[in-house]
Amino acid sequence: MDSIRPTLFKNGTWMWDEVNHGLLFVSRDQTTRVPSLTNISTPTSKGTTKQTTHEIKFRETVDNLEQIRFRRHHQRRCKPNEPRVVTIQDIKDIAIFIANIKDLSPEFIKYFHIPTMDRFLRALIVYFQYYVHVWDYLIAKREEATRKLYQPSVTTTENVIRDDLADLRAMIAREYCSILIGTEDAKKFHHMNNKNNVSLSDKDRRLFETLICMAVRVVWIALQRKHLSLIELEMNRLLRTDIFNIIIHRGIRGGADLYRTANEEKVLSGLANTEERKLLHRSPIAKELVLGNHDHRMLIIGTRQFEPTDERLNYLEIAFSAPEELLLELAIPVGMLGIPREDYDAMLMNIERSSKRKHSSRPRALPEFKLPLRVYHSDDKMPKEFPEKPPKYKETQQTIQARKTQCKMWQRTIEKLSEGREMSIIDLSVSQSQAQLLASRSSISMMARESIQQQLQLL
Repeated sequence: MDSIRPTLFKNGTWMWDEVNHGLLFVSRDQTTRVPSLTNISTPTSKGTTKQTTHEIKFRETVDNLEQIRFRRHHQRRCKPNEPRVVTIQDIKDIAIFIANIKDLSPEFIKYFHIPTMDRFLRALIVYFQYYVHVWDYLIAKREEATRKLYQPSVTTTENVIRDDLADLRAMIAREYCSILIGTEDAKKFHHMNNKNNVSLSDKDRRLFETLICMAVRVVWIALQRKHLSLIELEMNRLLRTDIFNIIIHRGIRGGADLYRTANEEKVLSGLANTEERKLLHRSPIAKELVLGNHDHRMLIIGTRQFEPTDERLNYLEIAFSAPEELLLELAIPVGMLGIPREDYDAMLMNIERSSKRKHSSRPRALPEFKLPLRVYHSDDKMPKEFPEKPPKYKETQQTIQARKTQCKMWQRTIEKLSEGREMSIIDLSVSQSQAQLLASRSSISMMARESIQQQLQLL
């Protein structure tokens, strides 16, 4: 490691970068400039360095001036005849705004604004709002078990909860696997989508690491900024597996508050999360779709019109595919989606929490996600062919246009910041060259002055 690092910082000097507020290495060769923030790296076999992790820093608080700036430049615009409700795009805008924008790239902004990504994030919100409810239920049952005898009916209830969580995980897996294999709009972001047919593993890793960080914040904001540690732990378990779960290995978050017993682990993880060899290890979200036993009618929600239907499938169809403006009317919660924006401030926080009004209204509490019981149909009633009818709910034109508009806006914002950073680097290099020129002139004048003094002494 010590033999590799000095090659990066030879023939140059360190200077303070006023844009990034950190040290910046300016090379005299004018070919490579390495910021100090990207020096967390590991050596490879070829003698180069590769960054091990990519984390995004987020602001915990946003003052009033920043909220005004967000409303003026970044918030989604609504026409007078359009519903003013919270959408998945509003939550994504806030997640990008509170993130360190320098950690995001224009390519990730495009990746973050494809329709498949919106369906993936919405499936995560549906899953985690039910997961948090189940977690609170299991904690209450754990405390109750210390003073009451175990009832056999509890096992039946836990089995139903386990299967419900598995179904919601399968809907996440459907969208996540679509992104992985590069179907439809995710094709251009696939790691093999290049002329040379070579896997761009580093690019794919950066997109994956950034996506996890942003997805955690999107779900956290949608659930009224609660249970961040629980969401982060479960998100990394689903996508990374327990072996590569950096939250567990670091031991920074969680601890005794997120401890779970073996029985609780079975309920939360499901039957499809079987033990596998490390070389053939698959993520729990992929195993849920491959090994899980799920209703195929549920897996085509949003793509085809399925029959026969029941109360449970209708409930899930609305939760996963109905436009946000219909969720409140149909009384099916998906986080804070579909709630009027007037109930929140610019950062989607309750008005009572963000202001000091004495007569402010009570903060809106999210309703409970009550999933109906599963209904088993006989094989005779099931269709023999794949349905051809279009889905019942489709994206509105307002949603499609807002996604395109906000994507272009965030791309311009990042490009302006990158241009400003490049200009600051150029200014720093110019100022350094000017300083070196002045230093050389001063050294020449000192030498001339000393020679004149020596000649006078000889005379």
